Amino acid sequence: MNKKIPRILKNKYVICTVLFFVVAFFVEDNNITTSLALKEKKEIMENEKLFLKEAITQDSIKIEIFKNNPEEYEKYARENYYMKRTNEDIIIINREK
Repeated sequence: MNKKIPRILKNKYVICTVLFFVVAFFVEDNNITTSLALKEKKEIMENEKLFLKEAITQDSIKIEIFKNNPEEYEKYARENYYMKRTNEDIIIINREK
């Protein structure tokens, strides 16, 4: 039962270095794994932000078109929301591929 401990495990610098990495990677609130996850989430949110800015720009253009041209407003409502005038009937044909 007299097993010898390897010399490298007796070295206080090796022990301190290993403990530092364990604390840095897993124990701390601001550990490296959490930082990497937050960085990835940030990139996803920045891409979503760009997409939403582009959508806002396109919607602003549509709003300006609708303000200046009431016929376009009516056309949009008829095509997208199937609105009709009082004396009209709407027939919707679905073309399945």
